[in-house]
Amino acid sequence: MGDILSRREEACSLSYIENSLTSNPAVASLATLDMGDVYRFIRLAKGETIPDTDFSHPYISAEKNEIVDVLKRNFSVQQTVMWINQQYIESAAQADNYRTEPPFKLQDSYRNMNKLAEKVSAVMNQEELSAMLRDHYLGEI
Repeated sequence: MGDILSRREEACSLSYIENSLTSNPAVASLATLDMGDVYRFIRLAKGETIPDTDFSHPYISAEKNEIVDVLKRNFSVQQTVMWINQQYIESAAQADNYRTEPPFKLQDSYRNMNKLAEKVSAVMNQEELSAMLRDHYLGEI
């Protein structure tokens, strides 16, 4: 049972990355090419070594590096979006008479993932990425 659920969780979390591809100019071209390349780039961004010959399209080195760097940053965005959504679900499932703190009202979605992904840059450092996320959610409150 755990294997089945964990595979669904992985597919669900991956869907945030897949759906946000067209939002960022650095990775948008992937949405029109072989989806196998998308998954190869995702594996690259997660640290796997993938030979250039495995790709269906001849990406130049700079393009490949930029795609990988944007995807790495999008993983951070994805984790934040999923965490916010999980907090909302847990709060919504709690009966008001058992609350020890106010209801969690932020609700996240693919729309927010896309809004955030469009702002991601391959040259952003962790501090800049955190600031972008913080500013976005401060605007949501």
